[in-house]
Amino acid sequence: MNAIGSPERLVVVTGAASGIGREVVEAQLALGARVIGVDIQALALSPEQAKAIDNGQLLAVQLDVRDSAAVDAVFDGIVERGERLTGLVSCAGVDDGGPSHEFGDDAFRRVLEINLFGTFYLCRGALRTFVSQETSGAIVCISSPFATVSPPGGVAAYASSKGGVAALTRNLAVEYASRGIRVNSVTPGATETPLMWANADPATVPRMRQQIAGEVPLGRIADPSEPAAAVSWLLSDAASYVTGATIACDGGVLAAGVLTL
Repeated sequence: MNAIGSPERLVVVTGAASGIGREVVEAQLALGARVIGVDIQALALSPEQAKAIDNGQLLAVQLDVRDSAAVDAVFDGIVERGERLTGLVSCAGVDDGGPSHEFGDDAFRRVLEINLFGTFYLCRGALRTFVSQETSGAIVCISSPFATVSPPGGVAAYASSKGGVAALTRNLAVEYASRGIRVNSVTPGATETPLMWANADPATVPRMRQQIAGEVPLGRIADPSEPAAAVSWLLSDAASYVTGATIACDGGVLAAGVLTL
């Protein structure tokens, strides 16, 4: 990639093809950072992203975050090209759910492998790069309100994986603080993304959207650009004294103890 705009800033973003991850990519490009956008799906490029690829500001990588060797190759490539990593945003995830007594081994394993193992592989790759560069850096993981509160049912696998992400974030923050490496998380609430409605009957989505918005203290579902803005702040120098923290970008859900979202 050619260094343009802000050549000292290079951010790896997973889940870059849609939802919050896509918005993080857009926000970082707008701020002048160079971005490596990673997703299991090919990126459907916006005009801005296509231009960024043409001028070397954006590199699109298609991989499965469960493949630790492929994840390592992304970070190895940064080192081999002589670039300096400054940030990682781990957005890739799934929220498969269902009654726990009917949830199979493979289904449970898949959720944990993508949401938790994938996040660890990414964090490990970024940390290795920061350490080898002897530089500071920032990591932002995407957690969930279900890491700390329990809805009526059907999300045990997802909640377990996000609880693991929350614990991973805290532990890495303390472990690497002495190196100047910051590790934080953002906890989005109901956010208008494809993932939110992935398991819903399309006929029920309008009613569900209205119901969920009514349960959020701020009275609406978030636009994905809103949690993406929190991510961008955590990546920035403005958050230089913030590590081990979780920003709840949930419209007041956790504060109100709303458990049905």
